[in-house]
Amino acid sequence: MSTLTLEASLAYLDAECARRSLRDFATLMSLPSYEQPPHVLMLIEHLEALERRDIGRLIVEMPPRSSKSTHVSRLFPAWWLGRNPTDGVIISSYGEELATDHGRAVRDILGSSLYPFPTKLRADNRAAGRWGTKDGGGLLSSGVGTGLTGFGGTLAVLDDPIKGREEADSELVRDHTWSWYQDVFSTRVQRDGVLLVTGTRWHEDDPIGRILNSAGASDWTRLRLPYVAEPGDQLERVVGDTLPIFGLVPSVEKGEISANSFASLYQQNPTPAGGGVFKPDWMRRRYCVGHGGERCPKGATALPQDRRRWRVIQTVDLGGKQGVGHDPSAIATWGYDGLSKYVLDYWSSQAEYADIKPVFAERYYEQQARTMFIEDATWAQPLISDLRRETGILVVAVRAKGSKWTRADEASPEFQASRVVLPCQAPWLDGWVHEHLSFPNGAHDEAVDTTSMAVHELREVGVQLPYGAYNRGKPLTRRMT
Repeated sequence: MSTLTLEASLAYLDAECARRSLRDFATLMSLPSYEQPPHVLMLIEHLEALERRDIGRLIVEMPPRSSKSTHVSRLFPAWWLGRNPTDGVIISSYGEELATDHGRAVRDILGSSLYPFPTKLRADNRAAGRWGTKDGGGLLSSGVGTGLTGFGGTLAVLDDPIKGREEADSELVRDHTWSWYQDVFSTRVQRDGVLLVTGTRWHEDDPIGRILNSAGASDWTRLRLPYVAEPGDQLERVVGDTLPIFGLVPSVEKGEISANSFASLYQQNPTPAGGGVFKPDWMRRRYCVGHGGERCPKGATALPQDRRRWRVIQTVDLGGKQGVGHDPSAIATWGYDGLSKYVLDYWSSQAEYADIKPVFAERYYEQQARTMFIEDATWAQPLISDLRRETGILVVAVRAKGSKWTRADEASPEFQASRVVLPCQAPWLDGWVHEHLSFPNGAHDEAVDTTSMAVHELREVGVQLPYGAYNRGKPLTRRMT
């Protein structure tokens, strides 16, 4: 047999295997660096079972960079249309752009010279987001919230319906996404069609969570492969073993990611909205004044007398309504020595505005703060204006971004990495700690709000705000990003 004949025979065998097996199809259509570790093989097995109709509803939960979307939203739809060229395929995601990228990738696979099926694209219907095959099938991609009228799908893929933490924390966004799933997406599935839903578990009440808690949950097959193996692992890994994913994994211990975000992104186990942002063990690092004859307890850090090189700031959370029975207002003083962040002072009260303003000014000078950060809310405008006009305080209005939970979650790695130091004793300490540990279930959250703002601003320590910045011209406004 000639070399040419042998190569042709091998190519024919490769194509024939690819037509029968998604595993072989993925190998044929991918780059030489493509890998199929055990979690990918299990995913492929479930996708093939879906195409055979052994199962009709599939949920896939896997960590980032685990090749989930590559298979679910690109290789599998292309293989499906090769085996079922008259079918319609729907691919939806949180944004139109991402969904269109998936649609374009599937189209390009069908147009490749390596594609082992006879299915051909229509020349007059080849837009990236909507295209057809010569056999009458085709693909439609859409963002969550957009219409799917006039198109029916035998395979309907919903990949990452929630963009991120901020959207997941919004009950309005979750309700809107769920309504669209029920009223639009699921209604476009053909009678003999199948549903495939996958995505990062940002919230226990996200679309996957609602499906799992619905009356029809038993109709779904769930493939959940966390990064770190847990008891009952579907891959039968030893508890603690990790998936060989294709990206760097941030460290909780080093403060590169919060424990809650790691649980959501990598373990597919979202922390309930009822708490868990701050842990008691993260509040154990303490300091004492350490002079004037006071002896520091064992393990406590002695606070230096000379803190002129420190960056000392204050953060203010002004209650929307003052007075007894309404939200308290709070001011926190934080110091930063370049390594650790120290909670130096805290005060909160439900007092009226006229009583709060002089207290804030008094504490500013008493603590020798450099800058006072106040959330740029409508009800805080009088305080910001009065302090700027009547005192020498450098006031920076901060435009908060994201929900309270999101901002607190972003601050929590500093606590977990023991970079936040609390006093050994202070009249306000017990209440401050209690509010953080009970957040967001506690009656109030003003202490947590001041903490989120302080940690964010001290992270930006490279942006030094000079003492006379306000007096040189325009009021300072910062955005928490």
